[in-house]
Amino acid sequence: MKPIFCLLFTVALWAQSPVQQAMDYMAVTAKDNAFMGTVLVAKDGKTLFSNGYGFANAEHGVLNAIETKFRLGSITKQFTALAILQLEEQNPSPNSSPPLPFSSWKNKAN
Repeated sequence: MKPIFCLLFTVALWAQSPVQQAMDYMAVTAKDNAFMGTVLVAKDGKTLFSNGYGFANAEHGVLNAIETKFRLGSITKQFTALAILQLEEQNPSPNSSPPLPFSSWKNKAN
């Protein structure tokens, strides 16, 4: 009897849409507090699924929602710098000069 149950369970998983699978996965992950944030799944500009999970502020009991605004702070600076360097590497501009060593910056500041 167990092989039939396993087969039916597997068929039931295949029958789920990718969106339903994502929703189920996020529900389990959020239940274990392994993820706190907001998820949006879209295809061709149409939102298929969106939801907030966990706390935006656990200390005050504020839950995450679709409208939650996250403070990114300085975390994006390193990604911006990397993107600029990659673009410069791919297509160096004719007006660019090599970067100055740190010691020359220090001398100019004084």
